[in-house]
Amino acid sequence: MGLSYNDLYDLTPRSFSNASKGFFELRKEDIRTSWEQTRVIAHVTASPHLKKKIKAQELLPFPWDNETKKKRVKIASPEEIRKVIESYENKKITKIN
Repeated sequence: MGLSYNDLYDLTPRSFSNASKGFFELRKEDIRTSWEQTRVIAHVTASPHLKKKIKAQELLPFPWDNETKKKRVKIASPEEIRKVIESYENKKITKIN
């Protein structure tokens, strides 16, 4: 991770966890970028010799190709928002003395 001893021992467990997660995410992203470059080079090299055109993802598929699809988020309608607000308004808040 490139931490000096002083930096390492100054970290709390939580900040060390965050730093290590960030470091490994960056490392993973670097590896993926390298493989993506390899895929592009393979596609450009093989394309002139193939009878039919194929995409780079078809030539060299990776496990993370399916991960990049975004999940659909349901947007609440104004009526649903009103119902949630009313449910909170209907709850009585008791004050503790």
